Amino acid sequence: MTNRNIKHRQDTKQEPRRAKRTLLRQRPSHIRRLLVLVAGLVVALLLVCVAVVAQEPVNPVRSTATTLTPRTDPPTTASTTTTLPQGKRTYAVGEVSKSWVEGEKTVVIMANGQTRSPRVLVANILYPATGLGANAQQSDAPPAQSDGPFPLLIFGPGFDQPTMSYKLLLEHWAHSGFVVAALTFPGTAPGASGGPTENDLINQPGDVTYAITALEQLSSQPNHILSAMVNPEEVAVVGQSDGGNTALAVGYDTTYLDPRVKAVVVLSGAEYGIPGASWFPSGSPPLLAFQGTNDKTNYSQWTNDYFASATSPKYLDCLQGADHLNGYDTASSFENVVATVTTDFFDAELYHLAGRIHQMKSDGTIPGTAFFASSCPGPPPPLK
Repeated sequence: MTNRNIKHRQDTKQEPRRAKRTLLRQRPSHIRRLLVLVAGLVVALLLVCVAVVAQEPVNPVRSTATTLTPRTDPPTTASTTTTLPQGKRTYAVGEVSKSWVEGEKTVVIMANGQTRSPRVLVANILYPATGLGANAQQSDAPPAQSDGPFPLLIFGPGFDQPTMSYKLLLEHWAHSGFVVAALTFPGTAPGASGGPTENDLINQPGDVTYAITALEQLSSQPNHILSAMVNPEEVAVVGQSDGGNTALAVGYDTTYLDPRVKAVVVLSGAEYGIPGASWFPSGSPPLLAFQGTNDKTNYSQWTNDYFASATSPKYLDCLQGADHLNGYDTASSFENVVATVTTDFFDAELYHLAGRIHQMKSDGTIPGTAFFASSCPGPPPPLK
């Protein structure tokens, strides 16, 4: 085929396009004006939409009890913010006391059902220290800032129990590289105005959340003794008896839970005294529970009930023959198990050390003293 014929076929194909463009140019002027007007209105509308979006305020994301992000990482995922100093497992311990007035709207519910204010929260804070012997303890001792920040443990004592009755456990955790804040709840502590009462249990989860925030703020102050000592990304709550009920609520009750909590330890506690919407939502933090098999204050069935509802990962260590307190406030084989097993658990969940859960199960299994199970035996609770 010649070049002329090729060119002729190309021109023939282009003629309909040229005719179409010519037809468009030949449309009446009022139609062209209408098309231009419509196009202009569309552009103007798009510009208005862009301006509205640009000026609309962005609502901050708030943590709520019912929107806890599901846990996707295994307990031994490497941490990027806290590392356990190599070869340094035993620190000296410093101690400092702090009190806060929680706010005008917070009250204490007394035994007679009346309220009083202000609500004053006191914390005895034990922290890893330096400049002393490894097993020494001293008020206001120099903090081990060069090894920090450290994971934070918030501890809640039982009803009518002073915080320092758990001194052995609290010191063990601080010696092991944790900042420990033992709270004195204003309504259930010994010496509470009007007498300690469980009426105020409902306010204790708020105390725990308040303390976490307050300690994070102290750690951010450059001249405070706790400056740079608290890692806000690694927080656990621990409690015994009614303090255990409180820890359960902060970790798993959708009305009260605090999403900053990464692990929960309950020492002979139950779902009691703190009503809520629902328990154990998806993404709940790991749980470690203890129960004495001769406990006639918090019966085994009450621990077994909440433990059965909890989501995994969860672990229940039964203290064989222990009563309500002697596994936690007395130097004994029980207390030694609790101190060792809880530290293994915190190492796994807050320091993210591989192999610690396996070690925990080994340390918590001692013939005649302790064993892991899905439920603990014990005397039945009294009939109501």
